[in-house]
Amino acid sequence: MDDVIYGTLLAICASNSRCEETEAVFQKMKEGGFSPNIFHYSSLLNAYSVAGNYAKADGLVNDMKSAGLVLNKVILTTLLKAYVRGGLFEKSRELLVELEESGYAQNEMPYCLLMDGLAKARQILEAKSVFDEMEKKSVKYGILNQDLFNRLTLFLMYTDGYSHSIMISAFCRSGLMEEAKTLARDFEARYDKYDLVMLNTLLRAYCKAGEMESVMQMMRKMDELQISPDWNTFHILVKYYCKERLYQLAYRTMVDMHSKGHQPDEITLPFLHHFCIVNFLHSLP
Repeated sequence: MDDVIYGTLLAICASNSRCEETEAVFQKMKEGGFSPNIFHYSSLLNAYSVAGNYAKADGLVNDMKSAGLVLNKVILTTLLKAYVRGGLFEKSRELLVELEESGYAQNEMPYCLLMDGLAKARQILEAKSVFDEMEKKSVKYGILNQDLFNRLTLFLMYTDGYSHSIMISAFCRSGLMEEAKTLARDFEARYDKYDLVMLNTLLRAYCKAGEMESVMQMMRKMDELQISPDWNTFHILVKYYCKERLYQLAYRTMVDMHSKGHQPDEITLPFLHHFCIVNFLHSLP
C-alpha cells in the first residue's frame, strides 16, 4: 500500500467513528516507513474528537508540531471539537480566541461547536454569551469549506442558521419559551432560507409556547417550500395537538404520519390511545 491508500483507509475509519481502527491504520502506516502528512493526522485527530478523547488529540497535535507541520484551520477547529466533546469548555474558549487571532473564526462553525456543547451541558447563559459574541462580531453564516464541513458534521446536524437553531432548541429544553419564541421570530425576520431542521426547530419553539397561528404558519411554509415533514415533525405536532386537546387534529396527524411510513413511539402512541378512549366516552349515551 502507498500513502494515498492509507489516507483513504484513515478517512473511512474516522468518518465511521472507528477510533481504534483509525489508530491501527495510522500506526501500521508509520511502521511501513511512511511519514504521515497533514491529511493523515487530520483523519486520526477527527476520530479522537468524535470520541471526545482530548488527551490523545492534544498528544497528536504536539506530534504534528514536532514533525514541523503547520496547524491549519481544519486541525485547530477539529481540536476544538475534541475539547468541547470532552467538556473542557475553558480550554475550548482559549482555543476559540486562538482561532480568532489566526483569522480562522470568520465563519460560524467554531462558535457553533462551543455553543452546542455548552447548550447540551445545560450551560444556557454561557451558550447565549457565545451566540451574542458571534452576533456582535458579525460572524459569517455558512460552512468554512467542504472538507471541514464533512468532518465536523459527524458531530453537528448542520443547517443554515445553525447558531439560531442551537439556541432556540436550548431555550426550549430549559423551558425558556419566551426567549425561544423571540429568537425564532428574529430568525424569521432576518432570513428567508429554511430547511427541514430549521423548520422543525421553529415549529417546536412555537408549539411549546402555545403559538397556534405561528405553528400553522410554519406548516404553510413547509407546503410552500415543498419540504416533506419527517418523523420529528409529526412527533412535535402530535404532542402539541394533544396538549391543546385538539384530539381530532392529533389523530389526523397520526394517520398522515403512518401513511408516510413513520411509526409512533412510546411517547406518541399513548396519545393515540387517549384519543380513542375520549372518542369512545363521547359516543356513550
